[in-house]
Amino acid sequence: MGKKTAQQIVLDLKNKLGDLEQTEKLTGQTVIDLGVPGASPELTDALEALTALGYSAREVKSITKILTDFSAQTTDQYLREGLRLLMKK
Repeated sequence: MGKKTAQQIVLDLKNKLGDLEQTEKLTGQTVIDLGVPGASPELTDALEALTALGYSAREVKSITKILTDFSAQTTDQYLREGLRLLMKK
């Protein structure tokens, strides 16, 4: 595939994705219940980010209790700690 063909594909896909409404559920999109009732939005975002990075729900759930006890103020802090814990395993 040449450079021009690749550029054309990118433009075509941009136009198609731009037509989707935000409320539509994308094909293949899944919701993973991480089971953290009462968790802060920052912790929830960090857990979702870890699953988006490719960690399994089982792996993320295994560190959820530790992260719940971790005193962080931002999603970034929770995410860094979560990655540190997952890298140890």
